[in-house]
Amino acid sequence: MGYSIFEGTMADMNWLEIEEASKQGAIILFPMGVIEEHGPHLCLGTDIYMSYCNCRRIADKLNASGTRTLLAPPFYWGINNVTGAFPGSFTVKKQTMKAVIGDLLDNLHRWGFEDIFCFCGHEDPDHILTILDAVRTCRIATNLRVRVVMEDYVAERFGFSGQEEELLLLSTVFPEMEQSGDIPDRETLFDIHAGSIETACMNLYFPGLVNIEVAKDLMSTSLTEDEMLCWTRGGDEARKMTPMGYAGNPANFINEEGIEPVMDYLADYSACCIAESLKR
Repeated sequence: MGYSIFEGTMADMNWLEIEEASKQGAIILFPMGVIEEHGPHLCLGTDIYMSYCNCRRIADKLNASGTRTLLAPPFYWGINNVTGAFPGSFTVKKQTMKAVIGDLLDNLHRWGFEDIFCFCGHEDPDHILTILDAVRTCRIATNLRVRVVMEDYVAERFGFSGQEEELLLLSTVFPEMEQSGDIPDRETLFDIHAGSIETACMNLYFPGLVNIEVAKDLMSTSLTEDEMLCWTRGGDEARKMTPMGYAGNPANFINEEGIEPVMDYLADYSACCIAESLKR
């Protein structure tokens, strides 16, 4: 997509541009992810690359529709319990992660920004709960309107109602899909780590970071619901369940022509949800 995950973010702006954007009432999209193993065919940075690319697409949509939007530099340190038994899965303590996110949000608040939307490209339970803890603490301390954008199935897994002030929920079954009957099947829903979806997206955004020849020969390790619950507890048991470090079917990755309109639609949908939440 570009020269790095800093392209098009605040990291490439000067301080005068940041100050002017805050005066104009710009909102912030904050891509979050981790650096962890993603099988033998994807790079460690897959989650943060994906989060950044999705946020950049959404920011482009919002800016085009008149909502001034900036992209915060990606946050890529977090908690990797699930894949922690693999080399390359960097992890930090909960209190460290919460403190750093809190400090970063406080920076944005001091600079005059009021609306921040965090996108979590990583679904390790402790990682998500730590982000939410940091966001809740920040909201109480600063009255900053910061929210975590989350898919409804993830919220359901954590027992959230979707009415929480710190959440902005995205529906994973869109009206167009309901009308056409094209509802994702169980294998798609549990193709959750370095499987066909992530492989296809990385091949679209950063093809040089995908080993296609290796991906084509990988056998499916898509998980059932019960297996997924066990796998998310992490540790050596998770590594035994997915010894090559992927949970899904990488060989079934969609070609670029297939994934491009899907990602574009998701960006449109996310941008509309953010715009509607700003009106409320």
